[in-house]
Amino acid sequence: SDLFPASMNYRPGEMQSRIDLGSDGWLYYATDRGSPTVTNDKNGWLGEWILRTHPTTKQTEIVYAHPIDRHKIPASVLAHAAAEGAPAYVLGRDFDFCRAGTGWRRARDAAGAPVLPLPTFGGEEQFANAAACDAVVERMSGSLPVTDRALATGIARAYLRGRFERCTMEGVEWIFDVGHNPAAAQGLRASLDRLPRAPRTLIVFAAMRDKDLAGVVAPFVSVADGWHVAQGSADRGATPAELAALLESAGARRVATAPDIASAVQEIGRAHV
Repeated sequence: SDLFPASMNYRPGEMQSRIDLGSDGWLYYATDRGSPTVTNDKNGWLGEWILRTHPTTKQTEIVYAHPIDRHKIPASVLAHAAAEGAPAYVLGRDFDFCRAGTGWRRARDAAGAPVLPLPTFGGEEQFANAAACDAVVERMSGSLPVTDRALATGIARAYLRGRFERCTMEGVEWIFDVGHNPAAAQGLRASLDRLPRAPRTLIVFAAMRDKDLAGVVAPFVSVADGWHVAQGSADRGATPAELAALLESAGARRVATAPDIASAVQEIGRAHV
């Protein structure tokens, strides 16, 4: 416990990154915040840490303390790159963007630069993510040139499984998202707001009880026409009764419970018919 700064009045919930072996013989890895009900502004959470441990002596040291403010990061990758002497390119210092309506332009030549799109998923963070993609393309342009048109197409078609994943089944559009904290929920709401308003929006919801459940559901209470709640397949999963009570106290409309997620999905299918 002497390893961590006195100002940080919590401990990492777990280590949840890959482990890299540096050329110096040390193992590099990153912390994971654990439950956001504990690791939050109130308890002094400032971001994740990059650590290294010597496999022979077991000595452990902090390499970086929350280098990106209040964010989880691929920290072991950053640490390994630093150990190998690879330079880091930082938003706002080495590259940046300017907003342009629903898209963005490169800051270095904003006046004449083309307007580039955002990915179809996520919220405000996607401006920085898209600009980072452009920075990578620029760095590789000498050996792998990419046109602005190709870059725009790639960004617009980008997707992640379980992140604003859209599909249509039997005339019903389903959007799957695994966001499980308030920031991810806000990102999902931002993605929904960019779509045309649907005639009806129903939500199937399940979550672990140790998450910030009130913060996760808050962005959707005003837009959901109905909720179908179930318990996830884990002991930590909040029960349907717990989720229903939470939603009703938040003012949610038409909350129904189901024993499991499959049953909740079936209920929505019957409701659509």
